[in-house]
Amino acid sequence: YIAKVRAMRENEQRWEALYTEDAEYVFVAFGLPGRAVEGIVQELRANGEKVGFIRPITAWPYPEKAFEELAAKNKNLKGFISVETNGEGQMVDDVALYAKKYGMGSVPVYALAYVCDIPKDDTLKADFARIKDGEIKEVY
Repeated sequence: YIAKVRAMRENEQRWEALYTEDAEYVFVAFGLPGRAVEGIVQELRANGEKVGFIRPITAWPYPEKAFEELAAKNKNLKGFISVETNGEGQMVDDVALYAKKYGMGSVPVYALAYVCDIPKDDTLKADFARIKDGEIKEVY
């Protein structure tokens, strides 16, 4: 059984990564929030912001390889931004764990948790600006 679980962890991780090579901030979101974030990331990039996006496709096994690959190719990160539709954020813990595991533990991790609502474009952009301005503090 343990060998089967290890094999699944190794071989079944699924994710999509966009614009992470030169990103200063990397958004992490899945499901419906992920769809909203993908559009915002493309819009912010078009406006000159160096942002990227990791969209986990599998929740288990969590796509930690996405963080391993990111750590190997990007040394300019200023923050991870976990976007979720729950009260306090749950995936933000995974983001912080794998950032630290792969040598990015000094990179701040921010949580944007929108209770029972898909974040609107204007809200996401405003909250990103608040993170950059230091108004929203990191949770890790």
